[in-house]
Amino acid sequence: MASVVNNNVAGSTEWPPLPSSYLEECWYAAYTSANHEKRVAEQLKLRSIEHFLPLYASVRQWRDRRMKLQLPLFAGYVFVRLALRDRLRVL
Repeated sequence: MASVVNNNVAGSTEWPPLPSSYLEECWYAAYTSANHEKRVAEQLKLRSIEHFLPLYASVRQWRDRRMKLQLPLFAGYVFVRLALRDRLRVL
């Protein structure tokens, strides 16, 4: 019968070091639910995560009125700047 020998001390697990690409901050496009881009941007602001949501002005007309709206330039996306190791903070 073969026996398994575990050389690790209980509770000590050594992980290999993260690649440098995981530590440097880069811009990523985060996919959001439809029409929730502004809410996601607000949540990112509360979490102190650098983000960018480009908006454009659009005039919409209904029968009784006209309204100027700020709509996302890229529907369904918010741009986020972070290191890959911190990606769980965005979820």
